[in-house]
Amino acid sequence: MTRSLLLCVTLLALAGCASAPAGPPRQASEIKVFEYNETRSLSYRIVERIWIEHWTSAFSIPGYPTEREAVAALKARAAQIGADAVLSLACLDQKTFWKRQPSYICYGDAIKLQ
Repeated sequence: MTRSLLLCVTLLALAGCASAPAGPPRQASEIKVFEYNETRSLSYRIVERIWIEHWTSAFSIPGYPTEREAVAALKARAAQIGADAVLSLACLDQKTFWKRQPSYICYGDAIKLQ
């Protein structure tokens, strides 16, 4: 019983360390947005595919009343996970026939410049 508890605690600790952002936390206003063709000369690694990487995206993605708010939320998430920039930002208006108010969703790749 104690071995399995120790194993669980160790795995949880390792998972927390692996996802911790490196370096000082950034502000959302510091996050740059790049188009794919702008990064050809840059070296980077993808940190997270924001809003679409997790399995829950099959059921819901956060929506916002304006595109500006959706981009701000995406940049805040990128800052939270220690990214330097967002690559290939895309936003969609999810207004539908039965939902008359606009609802914007944005997604993109959070990247760490090397």
